[in-house]
Amino acid sequence: MDESRGHVPRDSLEKEQTVKRYLLTAGLVGLLGGCASHSARDSLNIQDPTVLQAGFDAQQGMAAGAPTKEWLDQYGHMDAGTMLPRLQERWNALGPKDNSYARAKAQCWIDTTKDERAKHNQWGFVQEAMGEADRLITGMESGKDNSRDNTKLRTAAIIRPDLWKQLRSDERSVKDEDDCGQVERILACQEVELMHAGHDAWRRSFDAAESRANKVKQTLDGVTSTVRSCSAKKTGGADVARAVSIKHFKVDALFRFNSGDEAGLLPEGRAELDRYSRELGGKVSSIDRVEVIGYTDRLGGPAYNQSLSNRRAETVERYLQKQLATPLPITHRGEGASNPMVSCTDRNRDALIKCLAPNRRVDVHVYSAE
Repeated sequence: MDESRGHVPRDSLEKEQTVKRYLLTAGLVGLLGGCASHSARDSLNIQDPTVLQAGFDAQQGMAAGAPTKEWLDQYGHMDAGTMLPRLQERWNALGPKDNSYARAKAQCWIDTTKDERAKHNQWGFVQEAMGEADRLITGMESGKDNSRDNTKLRTAAIIRPDLWKQLRSDERSVKDEDDCGQVERILACQEVELMHAGHDAWRRSFDAAESRANKVKQTLDGVTSTVRSCSAKKTGGADVARAVSIKHFKVDALFRFNSGDEAGLLPEGRAELDRYSRELGGKVSSIDRVEVIGYTDRLGGPAYNQSLSNRRAETVERYLQKQLATPLPITHRGEGASNPMVSCTDRNRDALIKCLAPNRRVDVHVYSAE
């Protein structure tokens, strides 16, 4: 036995070994980064120059994200096997809270932890994600208003400043508006997803980072009209046109399970949209505009539901436009699980899914200026 190690506490030895493991991993990341897609890397507009280095010149020190003693003191003790279930229990025990932003964000950090843990992520991001969930939950438990600023994470590079700007702009528009709670929850989760993409970039998985960032962009574009609607309410803006008819399309009759694009439309769904487009075509002269709104049930995460509801609404909009001989001003937006038509408490999952069917829908609002 090496006598110089004889009196070193076991936890210190483990931390030292952890540092070495992370340093080796950082070196491998740098080497692998040289093979990554340059187009994907360039599209991310990465703000940290050390992340852009690749090959044998890639840094492996603290500036490149190697763990410090302070990082290990804060995160090194976190074990996902014991901490993750406890975080979920604490989140569940919160009950309804006014701060929907923090609550949604905490759950999304928990979900991100589960996702990366399932992939056996050993970079330290799992611990940082749990730390963020813990910070938000602790704030709600103590009744404190959580800051909307994100913690600077060691394993997440800053990418896509344009998306961060869009996020902040939308959040300012909907903050403290009661009718915009669903949008605020979606935006909170998109922050987590953008930081998740930043982690992909940090470990030089630029293609994965680009794919994740593009999904964030798609979701943000889908909530834009909803954000504007909420902002209009805040400023007193009003739309004088009134909906003269609302058509409810059951999603289960329109799309194949979990589908949202035109390829996922069922034959009976196409037939129903064909009939409705002929109905609209006969009223073109009296129609001011048409709005297509997609909804999901409450199962699934807010970000996923928002994206799915928006894709379905966009597909219906495009389909109707193609069928109309005379074009109409048609817009679309997704509302996720908001505005449910039914409330279900079934414990059996199959029964619950069946009960929630009316909430899975695409509504078409027809407005007249008369």
